[in-house]
Amino acid sequence: MQQLSSSKGRAAAAASQPGPRRPRSIAAAALKRAKQYVARKELQNAAKHEYLKQVYEAADSIESDHLVFELKPSSPRLQAQQQQHAATAELNSQLAQQIPALADWQQLQGFLQQHGSVLNFLAVTAVASQAAVLYKELGPPPEPECAMLLQELSALLLQASSWFQPAHFAAAAAAMCSCGVTDAAFWENLVAAAEHKVGALSFAQLAQMLTALAMVGFVPDLPWVERCHRQASKHLHAAAPGDVCALVWAWGELGYTPRDILFLNQVKIITRRAFDAQELSGPQLVHLMHGLARMPKYAPNAGWLAALCERMKPLLQQVSPGDTVDLLLLGFKPHPQLLHQLLTALQRGLHLLSSQDLADVGWALCTLKHRPGAAWLKVYLHQAASKAGYMSEQALTDMLWALACFAAEPDTEWLKQVLLAAGKLQLTSRNAAVMLWALQQLGFQPQAEGWGLQQGAAGQEVQAAVAGLLQSVLQAEGDGQQQQQQQQLALAG
Repeated sequence: MQQLSSSKGRAAAAASQPGPRRPRSIAAAALKRAKQYVARKELQNAAKHEYLKQVYEAADSIESDHLVFELKPSSPRLQAQQQQHAATAELNSQLAQQIPALADWQQLQGFLQQHGSVLNFLAVTAVASQAAVLYKELGPPPEPECAMLLQELSALLLQASSWFQPAHFAAAAAAMCSCGVTDAAFWENLVAAAEHKVGALSFAQLAQMLTALAMVGFVPDLPWVERCHRQASKHLHAAAPGDVCALVWAWGELGYTPRDILFLNQVKIITRRAFDAQELSGPQLVHLMHGLARMPKYAPNAGWLAALCERMKPLLQQVSPGDTVDLLLLGFKPHPQLLHQLLTALQRGLHLLSSQDLADVGWALCTLKHRPGAAWLKVYLHQAASKAGYMSEQALTDMLWALACFAAEPDTEWLKQVLLAAGKLQLTSRNAAVMLWALQQLGFQPQAEGWGLQQGAAGQEVQAAVAGLLQSVLQAEGDGQQQQQQQQLALAG
């Protein structure tokens, strides 16, 4: 019994000890199946390639109205097409050298009529750029060729837009904007064609394209503008300060305010560095402020505005009178010294302003609570009298209201001239009342000696103008009383 128990113990001890390693039969079987699968797939691919080769070789000579296979490089049809493409490319290369020599609209129109059907996307973009140069130097093409020529050029650009690279989209947009093309259908199609290239546009190209859209008054869809914003965010660190100003101006004109406050803060940092390095021109500074003024939620702080004012002082000669008016209309009051310098520079260019800009200057200064000097007001009164006949109802009202707030002292002849201009307009009751109040503040006394309301043709015209103003005001009062009586009758009934 002891021997039996000891033998059982040795057997149990031997069973508890680990035995020799067995081969990994499962891993070996998996590897074998994998090799078989790879060999089978290679065999299938080889059979597939051989089958397709036979099919294509058999179909290479088949031609019909619906199916044409041309796979052999030596096929006559493919060689003919290659020769035709090479000839077209050579022709466009020669035509591209002739485009800069087109000196007037007739030459450009003749060029399009002769070669428009064979121009590739490079040549079409060059023609559009040359058209922009002619528009700047010679003005718009004569009627009725103007509409036809620009429509033909627009159609060629859209036809070639599928081949455009990002630079061509930006160049085409800038050129057609310079030519004054405002057709909404053209811009909508151009924006749609550029959809797949937005991710490849550089910051300068984005600014150029968005500026063109803003100048022609075309507002693209919000998703498209936001894609441009995301693309601009990727390249902002390497953007030129001038391009940043252009992009901010375009966003302001399009009514778009980025929700990314970090982006706008980085814009302010870049432009502030540009102030210190004197890298921005006067118009670029005006465009920057123009865009930021339309984003009141992200208005710059006092330090940033102070740096802008200091940078603007030596650049006032570069700012056009129209840009100065835009700067005054922004709603922020510059430093008194800068404002004085702005008005001094503007005084020399008041005669260059349009009638609307002339009225806007007075309105802007009045809202800023700044009264210009006597010499400035004298020049302004002279220009306002000469352009009063071209002002709209609202512009004339704003101009008179501003002068009344300035306590200007025009002479009798000035008041007569402005009254005659007002008498030719269809006035609302509100504007007529404002005009009468302003004219009284400026010294309007029709019964005083020197007005001549009772004698002469000129006096009769002035009297008719005054009567028209009074009638506009009284008619509004009569309409109000009649409306009030009707309401009382309705309540009584």
